[in-house]
Amino acid sequence: MEDARLAADAASGNERAFEELITRYRSYVYVIAYKIVLDEEEALDVTQDVCLKLVEKIQDYGGRGSFRGWLGSIAARTAIDSQRRSRRREIAVDGQSLDRYGASVLSTQPEDARQRLERIQRHELVEACMGQLSAQQRAVLTLRLKESMKPKEIARRLEIPEGQVRTQLARAIARVRKALAEEIV
Repeated sequence: MEDARLAADAASGNERAFEELITRYRSYVYVIAYKIVLDEEEALDVTQDVCLKLVEKIQDYGGRGSFRGWLGSIAARTAIDSQRRSRRREIAVDGQSLDRYGASVLSTQPEDARQRLERIQRHELVEACMGQLSAQQRAVLTLRLKESMKPKEIARRLEIPEGQVRTQLARAIARVRKALAEEIV
């Protein structure tokens, strides 16, 4: 069934429709949360919070735009809020955790040990670089790269000015480039 129809059914009290939406998007919400908070337990807490918020906010969706994008915005805002509350800046680098949740695309050819090691090392390096960004920068960068959202859409979804999105995006890209350049050299 189409997401918009499921959302409409869930908004009118259909528990099965709500459960289907949760089943479809639980991993997706986790990946977004993890990319922002960089901690598995906190990402799980954010995922649970998003599911609870979905109960309250499902009526607000109204079928406008992509349900996935709408839910991703809720996940990003919830993860940013979680970061602000906890003020933790730990860097959790686990190269295999995101793979388990579908964040990386595996090639159709079997990997040899060297290719796998290089992929894991690149993943860990990017995770470490992402850890140097603020929660808002990680959210903006994640929505831009993972969801291919334009700055205007990110601004609308995160409820921040478009200029701030562009600034945070530019700063995030510059910091990641600099960190990667320092690590590679």
